[in-house]
Amino acid sequence: MDSLSLLTKSRELLKLETNEEFKLALAVETASLRGRNSSFFFCADESVVGSDGPAYFKAVDGSCPVGKRFRVGSFDRDSHVNSLSILIEEPSFLVVNKPAGLFTQAAPGIESVETELISLLRSRLDAPLHPFVGLPHRLDRGTSGALLIARNQRALKRFGEQFQSRKICKIYIALVEGIVAETSGTWSDWMRKIPDLPKAEIVSRDDSEAKEARLQFQVLAKGDRQSLLRIALETGRMHQIRLQAASRQYPVVGDWTYGSSRDWGERSKLGHRVELALHAAIIEFRHPQNGKPTVVRAPFPSTWNQLPHEWLRIANEIAVR
Repeated sequence: MDSLSLLTKSRELLKLETNEEFKLALAVETASLRGRNSSFFFCADESVVGSDGPAYFKAVDGSCPVGKRFRVGSFDRDSHVNSLSILIEEPSFLVVNKPAGLFTQAAPGIESVETELISLLRSRLDAPLHPFVGLPHRLDRGTSGALLIARNQRALKRFGEQFQSRKICKIYIALVEGIVAETSGTWSDWMRKIPDLPKAEIVSRDDSEAKEARLQFQVLAKGDRQSLLRIALETGRMHQIRLQAASRQYPVVGDWTYGSSRDWGERSKLGHRVELALHAAIIEFRHPQNGKPTVVRAPFPSTWNQLPHEWLRIANEIAVR
């Protein structure tokens, strides 16, 4: 079989529209693997292309060893995963708009912001083979929005110090079930992570594992048995917003872990609810090199378009102004 036939067969297996589209995708991945040669042709390995895992290809031409498999991250086709959007980028840091449903960091073989970003950075001309991606904080899998990334160890250390001293401001927009009576206020609780479970719980202050959790909230809109909240975190505990809201009978929409009865967004291929109506709209921090205040706003994903028009307008004024 000639190279063009191999290319066409591989493209058809992945249901891409054109050979050019397929070649472009392969060129990007080839660059990320330091090949720097967009003329390589690959043959799809039919034994894995049809599986639930990522697509792989065998090199059949070019300087790479014949038979070596390369992962093409852009073809990990779970429906909830979108391309990462970089909101701001500088040599020492960047901020991405994390899609809901994508882990911030995960075990090897599981798609995450970390792996996607490494792949993206490696695809650039003259990029290092192992670009530094430091995570001074995380967002839950189901949460979308602004995620701060350090590009070197010094920036990671400085961001860590800012988080430790609570000098970083994070503003979230949450859609919760129920009508929140107050117009604004403070939620203050003591909570702990439940051992051996990916959950947290409210406990008494005297509990040996208790950690204080505080946030400020403002009701932006309410009606039809739901409320739209602006939330400013004062502490950063595991599942803090989700648990504090749910403990007051206002679970975040889509949060089945803490009692939500409503779906939000798309489900995973296995039918799991993986998206939450919780968006990290704003992050404010000190520039790691010059110390200047830096504010980054993250536009809402399309899932939020299901909000009433006026509610979405209010939310967007906060996120994109």
